[in-house]
Amino acid sequence: MNRLNLKTIIFSIITLVGLALSVYLVLNYQTILSRAGSSDYASFDVKDAQDKPLSCTGDGVCDTQTLDVKLQIKDLEKLSE
Repeated sequence: MNRLNLKTIIFSIITLVGLALSVYLVLNYQTILSRAGSSDYASFDVKDAQDKPLSCTGDGVCDTQTLDVKLQIKDLEKLSE
């Protein structure tokens, strides 16, 4: 009987800790996402192997036929904010 009560108490504690952790992560998920803004992509120049600029969308997707690309940082201070 005593062993059953101990298992119940341990299970209850683990469940409460998991619930508290889940609530914390749900509430802070948007804060984590908002730091990864699409304005960071404007700080890079993306060029192919012949130093020709690649066409990139605002969300950082660049159109290329090869994996041989060069990244040049234009604004280092903006990336460190």
